[in-house]
Amino acid sequence: IDRAEWERGTENPDSDRTPVGTAQIVVRNATGAFSPENTASAYYPNVLPRRPIRLRCLRDGVLSTLWTGYIVKYLPHPDQSRQNCYILCEDGMGGLANPGSLINAPSGAPINGVRVGAASTGPLDAVLDQAGFSASARVLDQGVDNVAYWSVTGVVPRTAIEELMQMEQSMAFISRDGNFTYEDRHHRLRGAHLTSQATFDDDDLTGVDYEFSDESIINEVTVTGVERT
Repeated sequence: IDRAEWERGTENPDSDRTPVGTAQIVVRNATGAFSPENTASAYYPNVLPRRPIRLRCLRDGVLSTLWTGYIVKYLPHPDQSRQNCYILCEDGMGGLANPGSLINAPSGAPINGVRVGAASTGPLDAVLDQAGFSASARVLDQGVDNVAYWSVTGVVPRTAIEELMQMEQSMAFISRDGNFTYEDRHHRLRGAHLTSQATFDDDDLTGVDYEFSDESIINEVTVTGVERT
């Protein structure tokens, strides 16, 4: 690997958007090992899109996962003097945003009287089940409010998820381990979020910017509820 760049998570803690995490990896390709058409490659015929990929780092004897997702495309450089290949990837949210994967959720009667993240019976599980997202790769809070009446028809899974996040004022993202993670709006008022998780000194903060402003202060919220039957 020559270099790797990646990003994941939410754009803004106050946003109900669920962006697709991405990674770009540049590998040496002098032998054509990462050229899909090269039948002599040690990886042939497995140089294919939608293969799972994981970025890990070994530091001080500790192996840590940095990013998990799927390969979208390979871009071998045509200039032999460059001899590299760009591998473009996206996390599990990419599959949930695929315009070709429309869902109708739930499969039966509309959901009502359960929380967003309720195991098996909640709307999030209904969406993820129809999208074919692995049940073993989900980490879901229960949610705070019961859903009074909910169903979607002919939408991509991510659209349905963002509707639920807006209703609950919560967030969903793909974790570094590749798990679909749902955090309800009270999540950061519990557990480890109540104590400091790290200490940074001047060296650690080199090149890091942060913003402290009034843009995220909300003093008044008005909500209009529409009852459906």
